[in-house]
Amino acid sequence: MVRNSLGVLLVDNTHSVWTQPIVESLRRHLPAASIDQHPDLTSALAYLEHSHHSIELAVICQGHPDAYPPEEADALLARFPLARVIVCYGPWCNADGRRRDTWPLAVRVPHHDFPERLSRELQVLTGGLDPLPLTAGRDEIASAEIDCPTTLQETQRRFHVDSSDLAFLSMTTAQLTTLGATPATSPDIDLLLVDLDPWQPNSPERIRAIAEKWQPHRLVGLSGTTDSIPVALLPPLTLLDKVTVAARPTLLLNTPTQSQRLKLG
Repeated sequence: MVRNSLGVLLVDNTHSVWTQPIVESLRRHLPAASIDQHPDLTSALAYLEHSHHSIELAVICQGHPDAYPPEEADALLARFPLARVIVCYGPWCNADGRRRDTWPLAVRVPHHDFPERLSRELQVLTGGLDPLPLTAGRDEIASAEIDCPTTLQETQRRFHVDSSDLAFLSMTTAQLTTLGATPATSPDIDLLLVDLDPWQPNSPERIRAIAEKWQPHRLVGLSGTTDSIPVALLPPLTLLDKVTVAARPTLLLNTPTQSQRLKLG
C-alpha cells in the first residue's frame, strides 16, 4: 500500500478546467500526501533548492507547447532521478510528443488518462510494477501498457477501424484485440476509429457516412497532423494523434466520450 505521506510536486501553469480533475484525483488517492503546488517549474525548482522535501511523485500540467524550458525539465529529472514523473498535456499539445522532446515520451500522458497513469505509478512506488525507463521508446511503452494489469480489466467492447493504411489497420486491430476488445461485423458498436489521413475535401461527408453505417457509441478520429484537421466540419468526435495512439493503445479504450472540439487552455 502506498504511504499517503509521500512527497508530491504539482506544477500547473494553466489553471484550466481540465486540470481540476487531476488535482482532485491526487487529493482523493493521497489524502495525507504533502503536495507542493507551484505555477511553474522556475518557482518549483527554486523552492526545492532550499527545502529538504523528498519528492517521490511529480505531476506537471502542460497547457501549451513549449510551456516549460527544456533546461528546467532536465533539471527536475536530474534532481529527482528516482521520482515518478507524470506530464499531463492538454488539448493544445496533442502532437507535442513527435515535434518536441522537452519531456521523455515515457512520462507524457493526455490529461484524461491521468487516473490510470497515477494508478500505475503508485504500483511502481510500492514495487508492484517495474518502472518504465525515461529512455523507453514507443514499442516499450506500448508493451508496458498492454501488459499492465490495470489495462487488462477493460470490459469487452466491439470496435471497428476504418483505414486505408493496411499496416496501421492491422496494428491497431491487434492492439485492441490484445486489450480484450472484439472486432465488430455489425452496427451499434462501442468504438469506431476513423483514419483521417490523407485529408480530402470530401472527408467530412465520408466520415459522416461511416459513422451513420456503424452507429458507434464513441467516435475517434486519428491523424498524423491533428493541428490541421478542421474538426468543426466533423460530427462530434475525439481527435487523437496516430503516433501517440500507437505507443499508448489504451487511450482508445479510456478516451472520454465527449467531443474535444473545444480546446480548453
